Amino acid sequence: MNTELREKLERIRRVMADNNVHGILLSSLASFSWLCGGRGHVGLASEQACGKFLVTPSDCYLLINNIEAERIEREELRVSGVHVVSFPWYQPEDEQAIIKRLMQDRQWITEQQLAGEVARLRWELTSPEMERYREAGRAVAKALEQTCREIKRSETEFQIAARLAARCLEAGIDPILQLVAVDERAAQFRHPVPTNKRLDRYAMVVVGGRKHGLVVSATRCVHLGPLPDDLARRHRDAACLDAELIAKTRPGVRVQDLFAHLQRRYHELGYPQEWTRHHQGGLTGYVSREYRASERSEEIVRVNQAFAWNPTIRGTKSEDTILIRESVNEIITETGEWPLLEFSIDGIPIRRPAILVL
Repeated sequence: MNTELREKLERIRRVMADNNVHGILLSSLASFSWLCGGRGHVGLASEQACGKFLVTPSDCYLLINNIEAERIEREELRVSGVHVVSFPWYQPEDEQAIIKRLMQDRQWITEQQLAGEVARLRWELTSPEMERYREAGRAVAKALEQTCREIKRSETEFQIAARLAARCLEAGIDPILQLVAVDERAAQFRHPVPTNKRLDRYAMVVVGGRKHGLVVSATRCVHLGPLPDDLARRHRDAACLDAELIAKTRPGVRVQDLFAHLQRRYHELGYPQEWTRHHQGGLTGYVSREYRASERSEEIVRVNQAFAWNPTIRGTKSEDTILIRESVNEIITETGEWPLLEFSIDGIPIRRPAILVL
């Protein structure tokens, strides 16, 4: 059994002991990827994995039907120490029989019964996870920025989204979210699902890319021809808010305090209602947002967590994925190949993506 799996099983077993149970059945796609480091889906939009992990005080079993067992064991189960137990797809009732045999009348529960506690186990990343996240961040950002550099007048939002999806898939990334807004749609809708609208001057492109089970979020904006002053100002203000959040999201800080700071700064910059029109991001990892920050957030920032903030101001947004490190936060979606805006926040230099002018 490798060190990463051992650490994660220890976390799970502490929760089991706290709840006086001898087993827990983990079935979500997020938990599957967290434990094995691979893909647990067949359909891209799946919320439940194609197999279930049964964790006991001494063992870890993967219960999976015969359609998926060999593929998952050969290609997606990237840790050692898991016992794979398969059953015929046409006899799904065998799964319960297997659990009964393994548990021998000892008490067990499902992930759904402890959903909040199980989710929290994923929040602090191990060193191997952070390295995989860095790899994913670079790959997603490269796919997004290459897509944006190729944007041309008169192409549709669907065409831009299709090119983005293709670049993601070529890099082994699941494109779980693609939002594209051109021209006035960028100001009209905060979640612009692509349409047949054709681009004239401006495009905002958003991606949620999943690799190794970890979700990377980023946004880039492109303008064809000279950039209007008003749009440039709004984008710089959104980027400034993002820079402040990146600098201030430090270990020990209360998330509700970060949100209160954000509300105050929106008002000071002249956009008092903008925060009400879109969520501002939050903790990320094996789902796009493990939680969204709000006035009621009770969480505290911890080292080795990942965040994706996304402050928006009408028609524009600033968004990247970061790792919270002991000394300084790390932006894992910065490629060095995109124009940047420079900010100094509490003496900390922070760079944010500018609007690319083509």
